[in-house]
Amino acid sequence: MKLKSAFFQFTILFMFTGISNGGAQSHLVLLKGKEIKVDGVKAANEWLDAASLQISVAKDLSATVYYKHDGKNFLFAFENFSDAGFESHFRVPEVLLDIDHSGGESWNENDWWIHASYSSCIGKGKYNYYDDCISEPKIWETNLFQDKGRPAIIEMKIPFANLGFSPQNNDEIGIAFNVTDTREIWNFFPLKAKMGKPETWATARIQLKN
Repeated sequence: MKLKSAFFQFTILFMFTGISNGGAQSHLVLLKGKEIKVDGVKAANEWLDAASLQISVAKDLSATVYYKHDGKNFLFAFENFSDAGFESHFRVPEVLLDIDHSGGESWNENDWWIHASYSSCIGKGKYNYYDDCISEPKIWETNLFQDKGRPAIIEMKIPFANLGFSPQNNDEIGIAFNVTDTREIWNFFPLKAKMGKPETWATARIQLKN
């Protein structure tokens, strides 16, 4: 009986921690937190109410990702790009969102690619689309990399309405984060996520109340 009880407890723990066979958490919760100022400065307490995760880039080198919402906007931040290790491992941040949580083996019009580097890019139903990248995004906010150096943090504010998302109608989305050199390397969370396959992304539940 003790053996069966221990096995049952382990099974429940495994289910609710959201561990995938890649060793990465496959279920996230976007907590409701306070608004942010998108200025590339990590102000005191600005991200303390967010959850976070790490994306490994190389040995002893990782990017920290913060994620939450304020009831009207998705709020994300990528930190550590000013670390010395990123001089030899150049990366920029991207967020992938599957707004209707449909998954699937290919993209549809409810999937979004969001990219910030020396310009801002956003793609609806398509990814790695750089033709319409601009220095000042129109439907979302972010700070950018500058010629004089890498920012300590990249912040993103993406209005629900501009993506056609309503948490009251659907409180779960598909999501993936990556840091990339934009040419050959994409370091993902979840670890086994694939850019072109939303079914491989994590599930994020939008917490509606504080």
